[in-house]
Amino acid sequence: MPSTDFGERVAGALTENVKVTCNRIVERKDLMPIPERAPIQSQAETSVGFADIGAVAFEHPDKCANILERIVEPYDPCRPDAAYSNAAMRAMEDYARSRIHQLRLPVRVHPKFSKLRNALAVIPYVAPMDQDSMLRQYPELRGLAKLLETCLARYPEILTGEVNPLSVLFPGGSVALVEAVYRDNPVTDYFNKVVGDIVANYIRLRSGQNTRIIEIGAGTGATTQFVLPAISTSNVTYLFTDLSFGFLNKAKVRFAHHKFVDYRVYNIEKRPEADHQFDIVIAANVLHATVDIRNALKNARDLLSPEGILVVNEFTSRQDYATLTFGLTEGWWLNADGQRIQHSALLTGEAWRSLIRGAGFYSVASHGNEDQQVIVAAASGNAASS
Repeated sequence: MPSTDFGERVAGALTENVKVTCNRIVERKDLMPIPERAPIQSQAETSVGFADIGAVAFEHPDKCANILERIVEPYDPCRPDAAYSNAAMRAMEDYARSRIHQLRLPVRVHPKFSKLRNALAVIPYVAPMDQDSMLRQYPELRGLAKLLETCLARYPEILTGEVNPLSVLFPGGSVALVEAVYRDNPVTDYFNKVVGDIVANYIRLRSGQNTRIIEIGAGTGATTQFVLPAISTSNVTYLFTDLSFGFLNKAKVRFAHHKFVDYRVYNIEKRPEADHQFDIVIAANVLHATVDIRNALKNARDLLSPEGILVVNEFTSRQDYATLTFGLTEGWWLNADGQRIQHSALLTGEAWRSLIRGAGFYSVASHGNEDQQVIVAAASGNAASS
């Protein structure tokens, strides 16, 4: 049972210092600068480079795993940035859980919200928490708290069908309210930077070869903003894709100074027009939004060259904050593949790795904790053989 006192419940992790399980004390980010994540140095003893993967994959799948070890940094929960990200995420989850239990919800809800209603019923009880205390500790969560409170203020009307939830999430068609979930907060920024580092490490190992990158469902550009500065503009092409022309048009303006970026509407649920077009496929917080995850992963694999990699960034546990916000949309619940965490649109890390291997990828590595992971898979020669 959670403590009824905010200060007691988060002591050690959410007080003036963040205590982590390894017994290191990590100062608050605003009190101690977070060190820059250093790119991983290649290991001299490794005997195979990315240019060789397609030729050796079938005989030596262990070498593909070795390649991934060179580009995916091990997760260290004691790193200041990782510890701060993890503690902030726990604080936001607890706050969201406490708030939903303070609301009086309608007994009858519109049928389209039946899955959401079932998910709300299993959100664990957390005693009332003080938002101001949380935001003093983690000021970067202010935007997430605003989105949550905006949704909860209209919850009874939304659940009965009187108010369209999209008008609440996107008032006047603006994405400003939901952007806080994807950028400029310690949770998403940490993992988006990991993606940028992995892409940069891969390009470095390719030793000047042309590298073709596609980002699936790039949306607000929250991941893109970390990847583009990390990569060289020489010998790189980057295709920014989304289902929405609105996101594409905003991205064209925002990233106009990156001349090697192109923009296109693309749907990962549809079979690619041509195979093996890219060396890197980036999919950050998007593949879970597909109806059939197996189909989406197969399409991602088919996009890749034999030596290509897939970089997936996803939450990997049930996220009650996400349920209370994006769970208001019908799209959150459209999946029909039977692979999701109960009462959620998300998948566990174990499920992701199993499904990725099932889609034909040879080796899989990951960076993260139980709640969120960046998962990287080497296509090897498999796509070329299909």
